[in-house]
Amino acid sequence: MNKKFVVFTDLDGTLLDYYTYSYEASREGIELLKSHDIPLIFCTSKSYAEVIYFREKTGNNSPFIVENGGAIYLPPEQFEQFNRLKQLERLEHVDGYSALELGASYDRIRQVFKEMKREFKDMLTGFGDMTVEEVSRYLNLEPSLAAMAKVRRHDEPFILKDPSLLERVKQFSQQNGLKVYPGTRFYHLMGNTDKGVAVKELVSLYRTVYAEIIAAAVGEGKNDEPMFRQVDMPYLVKKPDNTFTDVALDRIVKIDGIGPYGFTLAVKALLAEA
Repeated sequence: MNKKFVVFTDLDGTLLDYYTYSYEASREGIELLKSHDIPLIFCTSKSYAEVIYFREKTGNNSPFIVENGGAIYLPPEQFEQFNRLKQLERLEHVDGYSALELGASYDRIRQVFKEMKREFKDMLTGFGDMTVEEVSRYLNLEPSLAAMAKVRRHDEPFILKDPSLLERVKQFSQQNGLKVYPGTRFYHLMGNTDKGVAVKELVSLYRTVYAEIIAAAVGEGKNDEPMFRQVDMPYLVKKPDNTFTDVALDRIVKIDGIGPYGFTLAVKALLAEA
């Protein structure tokens, strides 16, 4: 049993460029973590299919968290480490991965979302309402990735046409046992979870294997704040407009770099402290 570092990272606007989804500027940071045998755990609002795509692109083989904490996925070789996880009755098995589902089902979320649309006279548009072509145009994604983005399991990204309705929309979601959370490009209707809930769960699993876990996280958006609160070393990178998201956490380390370039700088800062 020994000390183990793990790094959680957001994808859009952090590991990936906000506009192009390129990870070229974060490649150095990714390779530095690999060379030090430090797991890089994707913690994102993206769907399972999207994360699988970017894991393959970056050569990542660590556990990952999808849809704002909706579920944790463990590769088979990782699952064998976590004896406590094997005892959980709610464990699912998906494409060879072991999944710990923390969020509400997509069917339930869509049911509430449709009621919400009626309540607010179609002032909301969700991914479930959009075609692949519409998602592709809105996100500047190639159609194959847009199709992956639409396959949701625990979270409905949506556009709110009248932001003045936000508080009423939040109240409506709470009355139906769900919640609304802000993302980088969308609001998200989801169950009683977030990135922080999933990070806390996964860190606790690592602590069943290693005597000491030092957890770090890199992100840029407001929905990364719950993740930051669950780690020892939180790093905030700049948004595309060269500003920082207002994060209410005194111990946050602000990195003077935008998105994936900031990610590499954050990794270097972490390794300097390790």
